[in-house]
Amino acid sequence: MSTYFLALFFLILMAMLEHGLAMGNRNEGHSSYQKKIPLAIAFVFLAILIGFRHEVGGDWDNYLDLYYLYADNIKYGEGMDFSNEVGFQLINFIVYWLGGNIYFVNLLAAIISLAFLMAAINRWKGDILFGLICAFPYLLMVMLMGYTRQGIAACIVLYAMSFLRSGQAGNYLLGLLLAMQFHTSAILLLPLMYSNQKLNGQTLLKFLGVCLLVGSLYLYFSGQSSGLEGLSDDSYYSQNYLVEESVFSQGVFQRIAIVLFGFMVFFIFRKKFVGMFGDERIFLNMFFFFVALVSLLFLDVPTTPVDRILLYVLSFSMIILARVPAILGQRSYGYWGALTIFSLISFAQLYVWLSYAYNASAWLPYQNWLFL
Repeated sequence: MSTYFLALFFLILMAMLEHGLAMGNRNEGHSSYQKKIPLAIAFVFLAILIGFRHEVGGDWDNYLDLYYLYADNIKYGEGMDFSNEVGFQLINFIVYWLGGNIYFVNLLAAIISLAFLMAAINRWKGDILFGLICAFPYLLMVMLMGYTRQGIAACIVLYAMSFLRSGQAGNYLLGLLLAMQFHTSAILLLPLMYSNQKLNGQTLLKFLGVCLLVGSLYLYFSGQSSGLEGLSDDSYYSQNYLVEESVFSQGVFQRIAIVLFGFMVFFIFRKKFVGMFGDERIFLNMFFFFVALVSLLFLDVPTTPVDRILLYVLSFSMIILARVPAILGQRSYGYWGALTIFSLISFAQLYVWLSYAYNASAWLPYQNWLFL
């Protein structure tokens, strides 16, 4: 458990170093290239931490089996299945061709995820290291280490959504298409192309219509893909994730609490959000989308499909937290106060998850392939 706390502490040190360099450069009139050094160090550190993990994560065995499945496809000349998450297959194929192993698959996946996540925070005009500290307990540690495919997809979607701020729906759709190549569930976010439009009857009808369309497409694509279970038909997926009311996704209420906290911060600083960023409408519509998702839990809808979408909303809520330093301004006491408070929240969240989550044992103890 201590490894995760030390990793979070290291990110905090990098944030402190970056802020100190930024303030020094501004006061002395130096170039700002030095500010990028802590970002580069944090990127490499996280890539190694996530990528070279050994037997860490709830789906470790499943992804290992998937790697050998793709390796067998190459050996026997079957090639890729172009109907099933081509992007993740391609990562596995490239690594196998180069003589690598599952650790380099995870490393490449981590590099892609972190690159899109950090680029997304930057495009949303947030503080990258501050955002990584807030995202560390769940988005980085749980999703990128456990739900590798959806973790990549969530980071790509987060980057793609930044284009909606300027009305570039086409770029959002391209990003969504790319995310689908890593996890088919990204198609469920197609209705969010309307998230920057004024909420009225016409927009609501469009939104509901697209929801029905993507729901049908998702059922089709999930039925065509084998998934981690290696099944070619849709019986397992549909019955266990989309139909059976007995399915309950553990930890869904913890994720709801994380998202709710992010939106609470948004509403507390709402006026500053409007004045500084001018994209309040996206966040308001995302909040209504979040409320609608949570409402489904009280209508006897299985929690797992709701939770799959909620993971994307959780990653979006990190943008709100990453903007806190900008909202508080450049005064040092404001930044240090925010860094202290949100770091303590991340430490507390990390402790609770590692101590009480039903599958936390899959993350403990942390092991790294480089030190085996």
